[in-house]
Amino acid sequence: MQGTIFGASCAARARLRAECTDTGGSLKTSWDDDDFADPGLDVLNKGRSAERKKRIFRAWLEAWETEVIKKQDPVNEAKLLQKYGGLMWLDPDTDKKFMASREVMHWNPMRDCRGYCVKGLQDAFDPDDPKDDRWEPWILDPNLLHTLIVQYYVSHPDKNLTVVSSEENDSAKSRRKTEVENYEKVMAKQKGKNKGNGKGQTVRLKKELLGTQESSDEED
Repeated sequence: MQGTIFGASCAARARLRAECTDTGGSLKTSWDDDDFADPGLDVLNKGRSAERKKRIFRAWLEAWETEVIKKQDPVNEAKLLQKYGGLMWLDPDTDKKFMASREVMHWNPMRDCRGYCVKGLQDAFDPDDPKDDRWEPWILDPNLLHTLIVQYYVSHPDKNLTVVSSEENDSAKSRRKTEVENYEKVMAKQKGKNKGNGKGQTVRLKKELLGTQESSDEED
């Protein structure tokens, strides 16, 4: 395998040298996909690349966050940026649009609310200007920030983002709990029956399970 990769690399370098010679020894500055594709190492399919960009935002303070936000650490900051970076919301008091910084979180040193906050950038914020103060720290408050993010994407859907509200999560948990309880009841009932019924018992069990699933679907 190493020999194959090395051979492909040598062939690519030889091809580049030949092209450089054809241009009179000057550096080639015009490239296409073929210049970055070695045998067996194809350029990434654009469709697959788009799929990888899809993300799920869980609009509540998850269990892992309660500890992460309290300790100033690059690893903790990276985890929070992965969840919040690039998300958008509107401030209902000023009607200004904000986007969570993808680069840094804001560390709040105040004792009463010490921890990481989202660095909310205004539309006009210039990332190349270190003196630009058009940003605000936003506390990770599910009753405010998370709610505003949900409201924004309800009005401005993003095909690469799925926002799950806490209410939707609680409802899904409740449905799963009901399904498990119904299944356990059916299984307990099966154990209490005479095992000698064989095929007839199996048929009845299937009907009961299907009936439980149909009831659950109707409720949804």
